[in-house]
Amino acid sequence: MKTKKMFPLFVDLSEKQVTVIGGGHIAERRVMTLTNFTENIKVISPKITPTLQKLYEEKKINWVKKEFSPNDIIGADMVLAITDNSDVNSMIYEECRKNNILISNAGDVNQCEFHFPGVICHDDIVIGFNGGGYNHRKTRLTREKVEEFLKNEDK
Repeated sequence: MKTKKMFPLFVDLSEKQVTVIGGGHIAERRVMTLTNFTENIKVISPKITPTLQKLYEEKKINWVKKEFSPNDIIGADMVLAITDNSDVNSMIYEECRKNNILISNAGDVNQCEFHFPGVICHDDIVIGFNGGGYNHRKTRLTREKVEEFLKNEDK
């Protein structure tokens, strides 16, 4: 079952609070992308990857070393639910909906108010790629082809 099409929208996150719940490799990739757009990133997770640990030590992200609780979304403008537990991700989704906070549940395309795109930042150009949550491989390959094109244009 396909979900409704999402409208692509570029948003100023520079003064927005982004809360990422989960500290694994998907969270790492998304946080790495977000650091290009905001300094207000909070990661909630009992454990984080070495890369996220380094970002925390460099004070590029805030890490709260704990399991998720509903109070963790207070003050958030946008939340990414990226735990390895679908029940917790669904609970995060429900809490965000009740509190009118934009939410993307990485584990359930039907529990997303926005999709996190594949992003290319090239000079002053920002390009986002999205496959509607279904064809991650095709979306990644398309992004890689555009990256290659942009690299060749710079030569």
